[in-house]
Amino acid sequence: QPLPAGAPDMFVTLNPPQPPAADKTIRRLNLAHPVFSFKSWEAQARLPELQGHRACFYAGAWAGYGFHEDGIKSAVEAVGAMGAAIPWVPRSCSPKVSLAQRWFVGLFDAAARAAIRRGHLRVILPTGYELSYGDPATPAHAPEGPNQWRGCPPLRATLRVFSMDLFRKLVLRHDT
Repeated sequence: QPLPAGAPDMFVTLNPPQPPAADKTIRRLNLAHPVFSFKSWEAQARLPELQGHRACFYAGAWAGYGFHEDGIKSAVEAVGAMGAAIPWVPRSCSPKVSLAQRWFVGLFDAAARAAIRRGHLRVILPTGYELSYGDPATPAHAPEGPNQWRGCPPLRATLRVFSMDLFRKLVLRHDT
Protein backbone atom coordinates (compact mmCIF):
# COMPACT_ATOMS: atom_id res chain seq x y z
CA GLN A 1 0.00 0.00 0.00
CA PRO A 2 1.23 3.52 -0.65
CA LEU A 3 1.47 4.52 3.01
CA PRO A 4 3.16 7.80 3.92
CA ALA A 5 6.88 7.75 4.75
CA GLY A 6 7.46 6.81 8.37
CA ALA A 7 4.14 4.99 8.74
CA PRO A 8 4.49 2.01 11.11
CA ASP A 9 4.20 -1.54 9.83
CA MET A 10 0.65 -2.88 10.13
CA PHE A 11 -0.30 -6.55 10.18
CA VAL A 12 -3.58 -8.43 10.18
CA THR A 13 -3.61 -11.66 12.14
CA LEU A 14 -6.17 -14.37 12.67
CA ASN A 15 -6.02 -16.46 15.83
CA PRO A 16 -2.52 -15.46 16.98
CA PRO A 17 -0.86 -17.83 19.48
CA GLN A 18 -0.48 -14.84 21.83
CA PRO A 19 -2.68 -11.75 21.59
CA PRO A 20 -0.91 -8.55 20.49
CA ALA A 21 -0.38 -5.82 23.08
CA ALA A 22 -3.56 -3.81 23.67
CA ASP A 23 -1.84 -0.51 22.77
CA LYS A 24 -0.79 -2.02 19.40
CA THR A 25 -4.29 -3.23 18.48
CA ILE A 26 -6.09 -0.85 16.14
CA ARG A 27 -9.27 -2.83 15.60
CA ARG A 28 -10.64 -6.16 16.79
CA LEU A 29 -13.24 -8.13 14.82
CA ASN A 30 -15.02 -11.42 15.43
CA LEU A 31 -15.46 -13.19 12.11
CA ALA A 32 -17.31 -16.35 11.17
CA HIS A 33 -17.92 -18.41 8.08
CA PRO A 34 -21.14 -17.54 6.28
CA VAL A 35 -24.25 -19.57 7.07
CA PHE A 36 -26.00 -20.52 3.86
CA SER A 37 -29.69 -20.89 3.25
CA PHE A 38 -31.93 -21.63 0.28
CA LYS A 39 -32.14 -17.86 -0.35
CA SER A 40 -28.36 -17.51 -0.41
CA TRP A 41 -28.14 -20.49 -2.79
CA GLU A 42 -30.63 -18.75 -5.11
CA ALA A 43 -28.56 -15.55 -4.92
CA GLN A 44 -25.40 -17.47 -5.82
CA ALA A 45 -27.19 -18.97 -8.83
CA ARG A 46 -28.04 -15.44 -10.05
CA LEU A 47 -24.47 -14.18 -9.71
CA PRO A 48 -23.45 -14.83 -13.36
CA GLU A 49 -26.34 -12.72 -14.68
CA LEU A 50 -25.43 -9.88 -12.30
CA GLN A 51 -21.72 -9.79 -13.16
CA GLY A 52 -20.95 -6.58 -15.03
CA HIS A 53 -24.37 -4.99 -14.52
CA ARG A 54 -23.70 -1.26 -14.11
CA ALA A 55 -19.97 -2.08 -14.27
CA CYS A 56 -20.09 -3.94 -10.94
CA PHE A 57 -18.41 -7.32 -10.47
CA TYR A 58 -18.75 -9.50 -7.41
CA ALA A 59 -16.36 -11.95 -5.79
CA GLY A 60 -15.88 -13.53 -2.40
CA ALA A 61 -15.87 -16.78 -0.50
CA TRP A 62 -19.63 -16.35 -0.09
CA ALA A 63 -19.96 -17.04 -3.84
CA GLY A 64 -19.12 -20.70 -3.13
CA TYR A 65 -19.04 -22.73 0.06
CA GLY A 66 -17.34 -20.04 2.13
CA PHE A 67 -13.77 -21.29 1.86
CA HIS A 68 -10.73 -19.25 0.79
CA GLU A 69 -10.53 -21.32 -2.40
CA ASP A 70 -14.09 -20.28 -3.24
CA GLY A 71 -13.01 -16.66 -2.90
CA ILE A 72 -10.17 -17.01 -5.40
CA LYS A 73 -12.39 -19.05 -7.74
CA SER A 74 -15.04 -16.33 -7.74
CA ALA A 75 -12.37 -13.64 -8.23
CA VAL A 76 -11.01 -15.50 -11.27
CA GLU A 77 -14.55 -15.73 -12.67
CA ALA A 78 -15.16 -12.02 -12.03
CA VAL A 79 -11.88 -11.05 -13.71
CA GLY A 80 -12.82 -13.28 -16.65
CA ALA A 81 -16.19 -11.54 -16.87
CA MET A 82 -14.28 -8.24 -17.10
CA GLY A 83 -12.48 -9.60 -20.14
CA ALA A 84 -9.08 -10.15 -18.57
CA ALA A 85 -7.10 -13.36 -18.83
CA ILE A 86 -5.66 -15.05 -15.77
CA PRO A 87 -1.84 -15.27 -15.86
CA TRP A 88 -1.67 -19.05 -15.37
CA VAL A 89 -2.98 -22.20 -16.97
CA PRO A 90 -5.75 -23.68 -14.84
CA ARG A 91 -5.24 -27.32 -14.00
CA SER A 92 -7.49 -29.72 -12.21
CA CYS A 93 -6.19 -30.61 -8.76
CA SER A 94 -7.94 -33.96 -8.84
CA PRO A 95 -7.97 -35.26 -12.41
CA LYS A 96 -9.37 -38.65 -13.26
CA VAL A 97 -6.68 -41.26 -13.90
CA SER A 98 -7.48 -44.02 -16.37
CA LEU A 99 -6.60 -47.67 -15.88
CA ALA A 100 -3.99 -47.44 -18.67
CA GLN A 101 -2.40 -44.37 -17.03
CA ARG A 102 -2.22 -46.21 -13.70
CA TRP A 103 -0.54 -49.13 -15.45
CA PHE A 104 2.13 -46.88 -17.02
CA VAL A 105 2.73 -45.16 -13.65
CA GLY A 106 3.21 -48.61 -12.13
CA LEU A 107 5.78 -49.56 -14.79
CA PHE A 108 7.60 -46.25 -14.31
CA ASP A 109 7.50 -46.72 -10.54
CA ALA A 110 9.09 -50.18 -10.75
CA ALA A 111 11.82 -48.97 -13.12
CA ALA A 112 12.57 -45.85 -11.04
CA ARG A 113 12.81 -47.85 -7.80
CA ALA A 114 15.31 -50.20 -9.44
CA ALA A 115 17.32 -47.47 -11.18
CA ILE A 116 17.62 -44.66 -8.63
CA ARG A 117 20.14 -45.79 -6.03
CA ARG A 118 21.94 -42.48 -5.37
CA GLY A 119 20.29 -39.15 -4.72
CA HIS A 120 16.59 -38.47 -4.46
CA LEU A 121 13.78 -37.87 -6.95
CA ARG A 122 10.42 -36.56 -5.82
CA VAL A 123 7.61 -36.84 -8.39
CA ILE A 124 4.40 -34.84 -7.82
CA LEU A 125 1.49 -36.25 -9.82
CA PRO A 126 -1.41 -34.12 -11.16
CA THR A 127 -3.61 -35.70 -8.48
CA GLY A 128 -1.37 -34.29 -5.75
CA TYR A 129 -0.04 -37.74 -4.86
CA GLU A 130 3.75 -37.95 -4.53
CA LEU A 131 6.23 -40.65 -5.48
CA SER A 132 9.66 -40.77 -3.86
CA TYR A 133 12.76 -42.57 -5.11
CA GLY A 134 16.18 -42.92 -3.52
CA ASP A 135 17.28 -41.33 -0.27
CA PRO A 136 15.18 -38.30 0.82
CA ALA A 137 18.04 -37.23 3.13
CA THR A 138 20.24 -36.41 0.12
CA PRO A 139 21.47 -32.79 0.44
CA ALA A 140 19.85 -30.28 -1.92
CA HIS A 141 23.22 -29.04 -3.20
CA ALA A 142 26.39 -30.86 -4.19
CA PRO A 143 29.00 -30.63 -1.43
CA GLU A 144 31.85 -28.16 -1.82
CA GLY A 145 35.35 -29.44 -2.17
CA PRO A 146 36.72 -32.14 -4.44
CA ASN A 147 36.90 -31.40 -8.14
CA GLN A 148 34.73 -34.43 -8.89
CA TRP A 149 31.68 -32.35 -7.85
CA ARG A 150 32.59 -29.33 -9.95
CA GLY A 151 29.94 -28.79 -12.61
CA CYS A 152 27.85 -31.78 -11.51
CA PRO A 153 24.17 -31.22 -10.79
CA PRO A 154 22.83 -31.85 -7.29
CA LEU A 155 21.62 -35.37 -6.67
CA ARG A 156 18.20 -34.19 -5.54
CA ALA A 157 15.33 -33.14 -7.82
CA THR A 158 11.58 -32.57 -7.84
CA LEU A 159 9.54 -33.33 -10.95
CA ARG A 160 6.05 -31.86 -11.15
CA VAL A 161 3.93 -33.79 -13.63
CA PHE A 162 1.05 -31.95 -15.31
CA SER A 163 -0.10 -34.79 -17.58
CA MET A 164 -0.30 -38.47 -16.71
CA ASP A 165 0.55 -39.20 -20.36
CA LEU A 166 4.18 -38.46 -19.45
CA PHE A 167 4.49 -41.95 -17.98
CA ARG A 168 3.23 -43.63 -21.16
CA LYS A 169 5.83 -41.70 -23.14
CA LEU A 170 8.60 -42.53 -20.67
CA VAL A 171 7.78 -46.24 -20.76
CA LEU A 172 7.26 -46.54 -24.52
CA ARG A 173 9.96 -44.12 -25.70
CA HIS A 174 12.63 -44.50 -23.02
CA ASP A 175 15.36 -45.37 -25.51
CA THR A 176 14.37 -43.24 -28.51
